[in-house]
Amino acid sequence: MAEEEIKKFKTISDRAGYGAAITDMEGEFIYVNQSLAQMHGYSSDELIGKHFSLLYTEDAVKHIYRLRDRLTQKGTYFAEELWRKRKDGTVFPSLTTAVIVKDDKGKPLYIAATVIDITERKQSEKKLQELYGKEKDLRQELEAEINKRVEFTRALVHELKTPITPVLASSELLLEELKEEHLLGLAQNICQGAYNLNQRVDELLDLARGEVGMLRLNPESVEPRQLLEGIVDSMGPLALKNGQSLSSELASSLPTVWADEDRLRQVVLNLINNAFKFTPTGGKIALKAREDGGNLIVEVQDTGYGISEKEQTRLFEPYHQLESDRARLSGLGLGLSLSKKLVELHGGRIWVKSQKGEGSTFSFSIPLEAASRREKSTKKGKKL
Repeated sequence: MAEEEIKKFKTISDRAGYGAAITDMEGEFIYVNQSLAQMHGYSSDELIGKHFSLLYTEDAVKHIYRLRDRLTQKGTYFAEELWRKRKDGTVFPSLTTAVIVKDDKGKPLYIAATVIDITERKQSEKKLQELYGKEKDLRQELEAEINKRVEFTRALVHELKTPITPVLASSELLLEELKEEHLLGLAQNICQGAYNLNQRVDELLDLARGEVGMLRLNPESVEPRQLLEGIVDSMGPLALKNGQSLSSELASSLPTVWADEDRLRQVVLNLINNAFKFTPTGGKIALKAREDGGNLIVEVQDTGYGISEKEQTRLFEPYHQLESDRARLSGLGLGLSLSKKLVELHGGRIWVKSQKGEGSTFSFSIPLEAASRREKSTKKGKKL
């Protein structure tokens, strides 16, 4: 029985690309295939009759003896990563698998082993560990820089908010008291400037929070038609002041959405203000909304200057402004980037369609699935 198994082992091993050998129970080689011999820098004939310890480091030999003694008493098989030794004295890691061949009465006769050189695998593992280490160090450095940036932003916001607050309050009171048209115009400029600066500071803080995952939503059931009509009513006078028209084209019925109403309003206002900036006097801006494919789609369409394809690719990046209008427009270029972050926090997406000289349409989607689940959960709770 054992002899037949050894014969099969030799036949298979002679054709295999891995190392293979058979020793007696004392550890002397009875059979060594060419792959194993070459792996160690020997010929097969040089190894026949030699002790297996010739091909292992001292520590590996001690370990093999312990395995052999244990397996002789109980078990027949082991697979270990062991350091092996070449003829020139160099060492290399291997995956060595060995089985003890016993006779019909359970007496150990031979040890048959297969060997795979795992040098490349170990080198890859080492390189991977080094890369993991570098990545960990870089991540920690990045986190530290992000934390510094957040702390700086918070400190900056605090320093700016402190003087802005009394300027806003005082300018609003001044507007109420002044009657002379000339002085009233100056007070309005002060008030508007303070308001714009306050808005930029809020955008800066929101964007910093969004970049580190600290920007949070407070979702509730929102009626989009009521929200959007209110925005058009409030922004209409500004459009008239700019010599533009602002209209709404809303579907007759719009589904309820589960969203942060203040943040949703912020996105729409950002898009409308953006349209005001890039639409000349006499231009038209339209706010549209409809249900499509399980989403609420909101669009702000203008008849403005349009945006080139090249500019569109970077439009939602923070601190980016159109080169042609950078000098004449206020702001840090945060509005669209912040709008993108807020829409994505709602599970939606934002995009633009535009051609130079033919106006632009900014659109975003809010999924209705969350609102539907919320409504079902509320109804279920009421029944209970």
